[in-house]
Amino acid sequence: MKTLIINLFFIIITTISFAQRKQTRSFNFQNNEIEYTRVDYSKYGVVQFFITMYEDQPEIKLIEQKSIGCLRHKGHIYHSLYFFVKIPKTIKVPKQKSELFSQFIKHLKQKEEMEKFNLYLNFDINYSIPYQLAEKDNKLISVERVTTNITPKKVCKTLTIR
Repeated sequence: MKTLIINLFFIIITTISFAQRKQTRSFNFQNNEIEYTRVDYSKYGVVQFFITMYEDQPEIKLIEQKSIGCLRHKGHIYHSLYFFVKIPKTIKVPKQKSELFSQFIKHLKQKEEMEKFNLYLNFDINYSIPYQLAEKDNKLISVERVTTNITPKKVCKTLTIR
């Protein structure tokens, strides 16, 4: 009986220590409070950010939920932070959406206190082009991959480095 209790204790501690840490945070953009979800798998330090940004539409709302479920079953995703940003319905112009992305990266750089990291981006459409053009000489932040036309069915494939 004592062995069983000790084994259960270690299983619970292991599960807790290796589980993802999910937080909801926000930042201000053009008088809008933009909420985003941060899922932390950076137990041994951060190397890459996976950012999934999508419009707040009924058929796409499942992206975050599906992604978090997929991450629970993935292995070897240490050193990663995952961010899920829903674009509010009030932001409709593509230029504003691109500015939102650029401001979000600026916010992350400050909030995460990171100088150097790799970006893996998942979008419904590519919001990163103006940011990439403005930062093309920046060797500290590298856009490694951009995946577009993201859907709840396809999102699991984009959450790891292949």
